Amino acid sequence: MEKLNKFSLTGRFTVRGAYLEKNPEAKLEKNCTDVVEYIGGHIIQLLSSGEFMVDENFKSRSLDESEIKLLEIINK
Repeated sequence: MEKLNKFSLTGRFTVRGAYLEKNPEAKLEKNCTDVVEYIGGHIIQLLSSGEFMVDENFKSRSLDESEIKLLEIINK
């Protein structure tokens, strides 16, 4: 749990346009409004539906759940 808390603290919300300026090659969903960027360049997309998207297989209305899933993917 401590690892998750430390990881979560690195997350920074950035609006889509600003994120794409820094990462022009990034492929974001069309309905992505914001990006939460973490240490190591890992991201969670915030969609206009209010869902957080970790990847094409996982979406949630909970940022906490999404961070847990992202950390699971990173640690595979």
